[in-house]
Amino acid sequence: MNSRSVSRALSALMLLAAVAGVSVYGVSCDGGGGSGSVFTGLGGGGGGVVQQPYDIQVVALPVNGIQVNRAFAVTVNFLVPGTSTPMSVSGVETLTLTKASGPGNLVGSFVSAGNGTSTLTFNNVVLDTIGSYTLQVNGPKATAAGISASFNVGAQMDLRFTAIPSGTVYRPRTFTVAVSTVDPGTLAPVVPSYPVDVTVARNPGTGSGTLSGTLMQTISGSSSAVFSGLSYSVNETISLQASSPGFSTVTSGTITFDSLVLVNPTVSASPLVNGSFSVSATSGTPVAITPATTVSLT
Repeated sequence: MNSRSVSRALSALMLLAAVAGVSVYGVSCDGGGGSGSVFTGLGGGGGGVVQQPYDIQVVALPVNGIQVNRAFAVTVNFLVPGTSTPMSVSGVETLTLTKASGPGNLVGSFVSAGNGTSTLTFNNVVLDTIGSYTLQVNGPKATAAGISASFNVGAQMDLRFTAIPSGTVYRPRTFTVAVSTVDPGTLAPVVPSYPVDVTVARNPGTGSGTLSGTLMQTISGSSSAVFSGLSYSVNETISLQASSPGFSTVTSGTITFDSLVLVNPTVSASPLVNGSFSVSATSGTPVAITPATTVSLT
């Protein structure tokens, strides 16, 4: 084999091996008027795997929203050292998540083998004390421990819908809902010590229409966020869901949407020129409209 060809093959194979996070194995041979290197393969599954060094990047956690004694997840990315190129970490590598700083402790131990990809997630992570923390992830072949950005662990709170329309919403009218932060045990309103971004959406298990309007509000300095000017695109009955990082998703009671259509306009008999007359119209089954609606006559 031509030595230049071997050199190019070596370069390409070494790059592939670096991204894959494994070792390249080779043997030397002589013959045919020359000598060179012939590759027998890559370290892969099984006992022959040799993990190459890698950088660890901890994906940023929400600065606020994680709650004491409630589970959250920590995800890490593995990178070719000194670059932003993803790199696979094999199952021979054991990764450990520990506390780097903060007043409390992790509940339990968090150890996981690499999964042959460039990411790994530690689920059901729990911290037992309110305060500010950083976490770290390390492994035998890591160039250094990956340390998270600082984040805050706050008191336990739940979300709760505290206001939804009590009657049918007649489209295209808008409507309003309110979501509050509450004590999990008493359901009493709680003013959070940090801003809580709350998002509302149609419960995917109900309906098929589109909810429109400002669907994210921040609870700050109070215990409630008011979502006004919302609209819905279909006549049907649905429920809404409210969510926020660190909180369990909650579901509202049902909301029914319908439309008003004025039909069969009737003019009072024999109106006189320049005289007054009346026009009436019906919309099928009579409904009481609250608040009152305005009808234009043209």
